[in-house]
Amino acid sequence: MLHLALWERTSVVRSNVKTALRFKLEYPTKGYIVAIRDLEAKLMTTTKIVCTVIYIIFIAVTLNAVGNIKQYIDLNSAIVVVVLGILFAVVAKGDESTIQKLGNGAVRAGWLGSIIGIVNIFGSEGFAAGDLSILGAALAVCSLTVLYGYLLKLGTMILD
Repeated sequence: MLHLALWERTSVVRSNVKTALRFKLEYPTKGYIVAIRDLEAKLMTTTKIVCTVIYIIFIAVTLNAVGNIKQYIDLNSAIVVVVLGILFAVVAKGDESTIQKLGNGAVRAGWLGSIIGIVNIFGSEGFAAGDLSILGAALAVCSLTVLYGYLLKLGTMILD
């Protein structure tokens, strides 16, 4: 009788996640729990990928709508944030996942890159001469590292 109930439930487990979760609580057998975890992992992975793609498209459309999208692209700033974020994720200890550590490291790297940029601006000839055309462009690039850090952080929050 129990065998029949388990057989009927397995066909339902494949078709309905809520029933699968209920089955997991009612009949905690090892084989079914593993199957349910695999099903949950596949659904969450698909959801995370779809949400990440929507996030990237939304950010790109927003940056394009605000102004020229080329003004938001600086390869050196992106390299600073990504490389320092990865190094932080590899080295940092704690209970957080590697993805969370990458996001946290990206924010810290963004602020560090911004401070480096500000110091560079203060030491430049354009600052001493008071040339606002040079200072405006330099401050914009300096702010990009913070923007990249937070964009990467939000992306990792979606993926985690």
